[in-house]
Amino acid sequence: MIIFRADGNSIVCTGHIMRCLSMADAFRRRGENCIFAIADNTPEELISSRGYETVTLGTRYDHLDDEISAMQSLIQKKCPDLVILDTYFVTRTYMDALNVICSLVYIDDLGAFPYPCRALVNYNAYGPYLGYEELYGRSGVKAPKQYLGIKYAPLRNDFRCVEKHSQPEKVSEVLVSTGGADPEHITVRLIRTLLEKGIKYKYHFLVGAMNRDAEEICALAGNSDRIIVHRNVRDMKALLMESDIAVSAAGSTLYELCACGVPTVTYVFADNQKMGAGAFQRMGLMRNIGDVREIGDFENKILEEIDMLSLNEALRREISSKMQELVDGCGADRLAERLLQK
Repeated sequence: MIIFRADGNSIVCTGHIMRCLSMADAFRRRGENCIFAIADNTPEELISSRGYETVTLGTRYDHLDDEISAMQSLIQKKCPDLVILDTYFVTRTYMDALNVICSLVYIDDLGAFPYPCRALVNYNAYGPYLGYEELYGRSGVKAPKQYLGIKYAPLRNDFRCVEKHSQPEKVSEVLVSTGGADPEHITVRLIRTLLEKGIKYKYHFLVGAMNRDAEEICALAGNSDRIIVHRNVRDMKALLMESDIAVSAAGSTLYELCACGVPTVTYVFADNQKMGAGAFQRMGLMRNIGDVREIGDFENKILEEIDMLSLNEALRREISSKMQELVDGCGADRLAERLLQK
């Protein structure tokens, strides 16, 4: 059995839950039973829709030390082979308490401190360069096994070995993904700008389950055949493969876009996204406009980048090819195989 400890709500992006679900699917393909421990029931429906049991701890997602006793009881009851943590709110006290009673795995994006665990995963493009060797070397904490870099990006099985994405001469379809909650209201602001300035392409807006602007978004889109709202998408791969260009927050969706070879304009709306967006840009995989919290007219900057890519077919082809070379969609299976090794 594998226990995943992760949360998703209007504050914490659903990317944590989604990547854990991808890993859970890979474990399930290997005959492992997986359950999810969550602070509150906000992500329960999403997790249950994928066929996994949830255990609601009744705690605060941002005060993990208060749930140590509850997690210890769950671990002692279930006797899991692995406990996989995916939350930015872990503390040294919390991890020490769990690490002594289970085989602990931590999914990291930040390199904030030397995490006491059996294995550490950082699949981000910057993961191999975050300085873990130095971090552990000067701390006295035993260094865990480390699985670093984009070859470990835990994507859904749909994104394994995707066929080559063909770039059209003329762009017509643009996908916009703003995450599960869209806390900065990017979708609403972008649609308003499009309605004011005119719509050159057909825009497909992914509206997440926790987006509080959903009703307003649908009202703004109306019956337009140029603004399409997608909710509860069942075949994400097909939607991505039909897109010529994408706009996406700098989260886990970027790896799916890479697997599908869709040239992308990305942006940051949280501090923990900055390193990822910067790394993708340095690798020549994304166009990064920066932190939308600091850019007053970010809507216009996004539209300018879309136009730039639209007018440069050669660049789109180059980016698309490089994306699919680096992300093959097999990361979840690589992790499951290695983490199950004794």
